[in-house]
Amino acid sequence: MASESVAFFEGKYMPLKDARISILDPVVTKSDVVFDVVSATDRTFFRLGDHVERFEASCAKVRINPPVSTDEIKRISAECVHRSGFDDACVFMCGTRGLYRGGAALGDPRECDNGFYAYAVPYYYVVPQERIKTGAHVWIAETRRAPNAAIDQLAKNFNRMDLTKGTFEALDHGADAAVLLSTQGYVAEGAGFNIWIVEGKTQGDSWVSTREKFDWTPDVAAHTCLIVAIMPQFGEIEPHNNRAQENVANFDSPGGSSHEPVILDAEVRSPFSVVRKVDLVVRGLPEGWHAVVDHAWTWVEPKGAKAVRVVAWTDLHSPRAHERQQIPDVAFPRVEGWTNFDHIYVPIGGILMPVKANARVEINLEARPGPGGLVVETVLHPAIRDVPIAVEVTSARGESLLLHGITDTAGRCLVQGPFPPGTYRVQAFSASTRAAAEAASARVTAIVP
Repeated sequence: MASESVAFFEGKYMPLKDARISILDPVVTKSDVVFDVVSATDRTFFRLGDHVERFEASCAKVRINPPVSTDEIKRISAECVHRSGFDDACVFMCGTRGLYRGGAALGDPRECDNGFYAYAVPYYYVVPQERIKTGAHVWIAETRRAPNAAIDQLAKNFNRMDLTKGTFEALDHGADAAVLLSTQGYVAEGAGFNIWIVEGKTQGDSWVSTREKFDWTPDVAAHTCLIVAIMPQFGEIEPHNNRAQENVANFDSPGGSSHEPVILDAEVRSPFSVVRKVDLVVRGLPEGWHAVVDHAWTWVEPKGAKAVRVVAWTDLHSPRAHERQQIPDVAFPRVEGWTNFDHIYVPIGGILMPVKANARVEINLEARPGPGGLVVETVLHPAIRDVPIAVEVTSARGESLLLHGITDTAGRCLVQGPFPPGTYRVQAFSASTRAAAEAASARVTAIVP
């Protein structure tokens, strides 16, 4: 069977290239369309039912009523793959507003005849395929993702000018793909893909990610998402580049009898087209703080990169603390790369790595049934007030929801939420503050009768 992208459009199957839509359709004039994408490997769909359920939820959010049933959407998706001849494919399912009465560019959206179309294309990768195993270079864009207050991103849509603008930023800086932040500065999503973050760790370490509500929990390293190891990097020739998100890293130094050192794995990236010797220095350390780089200098290949490790620690609360009058609990060391360029010693980039000496904490968690759902009580030891707490509640289907609170003077935080009967996994996380290091509780099981 010859392989060709196939569409289901206006009630008929046809080659994708033959599907046409009016230039006055709100899909074109307003991007008034919702969609979902399901992948097929060896002609087997990945959780087709969940994708269709999410697609129908998106339609409901924007008041689109597609003229096909749930079973028809599944059948059409399968038929598109069958007719295409692709073993590995991506199937797009789209719900449209439909033309305004009289074919006008504006009108009453309640009077539109909603539509549906679908199409199958060859499976594709969100970054160049050769980068899948070696790792891709992603760029944290200055462009921010449109906020949910404007466009509900839980209704998957094609309002993506922000993603396109971020992609231009990434490509203009030699990266493979863009990552956009929310208007609050949190990681939102990639330009057309989801992200799971391993912060400062790259080899299968445990990780925690703040998550919105998902219809399922993707299996990291298996499907549906891009894994990003955030490694703050050297390499921009412009020395005043701290505003770049990837050039700022925050660390805790939890306290015991003395504070633990913090470790940053980074890369020296050379922008030069010839081999360069790069000197590595740490600046800005206050009294009672120390830092070392495992290489005082390193040779870097043209446009190449070299891994380095930085270790920082403090004498605060250590046996040597009495030797100094005052040791601040926060330090702002900057790790810089310097090289000789045209007989001038110049910086080629740097990392600002704020380090906080704060208390190690443990979280005790109790989850119990409450009015209409769950009540979750957490207690910090030692007791520290005003520490933000996030409680993640995950259903047996893998659907996750976050509850938020803050500790009182006893280190206690009480949150609750409505949950239908079922079994849930519950875990709490504390945010890093000047007083307390971040921590995670043990995961417990709770049953809502």
